[in-house]
Amino acid sequence: MFIKQVKYKGWIISTFFVVALLSLPLWILLFNFYGAKSDVWDQLLHTVVADYAYNTLVLIIAVGLLTLLLGVSTAWFISVFDFPGKKIFSWALVLPLSIPAYVAAYTYAGMVDYTSPVSIYTAEMLNIKNAYADVMSINNLIWILGFVMYPYIYLLARATFTQQAGNVLEASRMLGRSAANTFFSIALPLAKPALAVGVTIIVMELLNDYGAMKYFGVNTFTTAICQVWFAFNDINAAVKLSVFLVIISFVFILLERWTRRKQKFYSTGGKNISFSPRKLTGAKGIGVFMICLIPLLIGFIIPFLQLFIWTVQTRASLFTAQSWELVKNSFFLALLASAFAIVFALIIVYTCRISKARALKVLMQIVNTGYAIPGAVIAIGVMVPFIFIHNSLADSLGRAYNIETGMLVGGIIALVFAYLVRFMALAAAPIDAGFERMNKNMDEAPRTLGASSIRSFLKVSAPLIKTSIIAAGIFVFINVLKEIPLTIILRPFNFDTLATKSFEMAKNEQVAESAGLSLLIVLVSIIPVLLLNKLFDPSKK
Repeated sequence: MFIKQVKYKGWIISTFFVVALLSLPLWILLFNFYGAKSDVWDQLLHTVVADYAYNTLVLIIAVGLLTLLLGVSTAWFISVFDFPGKKIFSWALVLPLSIPAYVAAYTYAGMVDYTSPVSIYTAEMLNIKNAYADVMSINNLIWILGFVMYPYIYLLARATFTQQAGNVLEASRMLGRSAANTFFSIALPLAKPALAVGVTIIVMELLNDYGAMKYFGVNTFTTAICQVWFAFNDINAAVKLSVFLVIISFVFILLERWTRRKQKFYSTGGKNISFSPRKLTGAKGIGVFMICLIPLLIGFIIPFLQLFIWTVQTRASLFTAQSWELVKNSFFLALLASAFAIVFALIIVYTCRISKARALKVLMQIVNTGYAIPGAVIAIGVMVPFIFIHNSLADSLGRAYNIETGMLVGGIIALVFAYLVRFMALAAAPIDAGFERMNKNMDEAPRTLGASSIRSFLKVSAPLIKTSIIAAGIFVFINVLKEIPLTIILRPFNFDTLATKSFEMAKNEQVAESAGLSLLIVLVSIIPVLLLNKLFDPSKK
């Protein structure tokens, strides 16, 4: 066994401990799926589960197609053409990722309500009594989610098209093929692996979303899990719904792998051929400019400006003791989760690097699956053992156990633990990429001089990948800051964050008052979004 690798025993044991800890919620869910019967579950199964499945499937297919259309088209134009505004669009088109889906949802809904300038102006212009458009429908939600999530496709497609441009696309041009013919017959087929990954990420985001679905009244498995827990307090029904959601998640992951099962995409050439983007002027240049502007306008500029206007209008309510408490709670949870995520990710990734055991690679993949599991599911898996621990302490210690303090501390620990399960993959990915760019001899050199593996790691390896470590921390920090379903289910009583409070206020028709909190989340989120753009930009490498 690889445990016998004495010099790495500490690293390997630590990795096993971390993996066992972070995979615990999933095993608990699977174990409890065949547990006690639930009358609520039996009723849901025969009445509304089919509707949940239908709505979930419609959202996945429609939003997937819309993001493919927006992401692939903008990526193609940015990669192979030169037109007015290209340099700005190349990075600005990723900005919609900084707008959380639930923020975009209630921002657009608030812009067209009965008292909004849009409705009033339209009523006056068209001379009609009621110009209010009922945007609370699944069709309008599809459009909103598509314009917010398309950058996942854009980033991956742009990276693929840019890498192709030097060889394949230039060769196609030299053979006299038109740009359209080259795109459909060569570029698009070669981009299938990247697009499959992008669509899978979007599916995972849709399955995890709670805020936008709940606000628009679209019932999905995620909203049902929260409803079953809060309305019926039925943990067994919530577990069974959670397993359904896990199955859907892994079906799409397997489909993505299956579509690439025997496909190999690589360039056999040596050096890349220089590629000169085709310059577009006149009507064509303006047309491409508009095609790139519309997604940016709808996905970022309009909701950002509306949030800014509302923030200015309600600024008096923003600078209050409660607002600072929300900032403190949010940043405390995000910083704590980021710190633990970095430590755990470094342990796992570095152990996989210094040990040749294949089983460690499998363990790393187990940890990474947490990101494919929706937050509501993880929350239920975490809640079961923490409720057991809390009740056991209360029963055994009696009066010596402070119920209120125990719930607060236990709730925060449960939250941070759940964040680690959900976002560990985001911490591990940049750290793993950082180690991949580092020569393995840099690890071995200190040990040949007698240094221990821990000292070698602290003095040599970790400092060399400090940029990747910072990136890992930023990714986890921002995702914790935006997380809603997981936080709503596990938070202690009377403990709010920026995300939960802004969503709660919007749900209570205080959309303008919630804008300042939402805007703060957006502004902080812009940093990792631009960093993500840099990581996926082949021209920067």
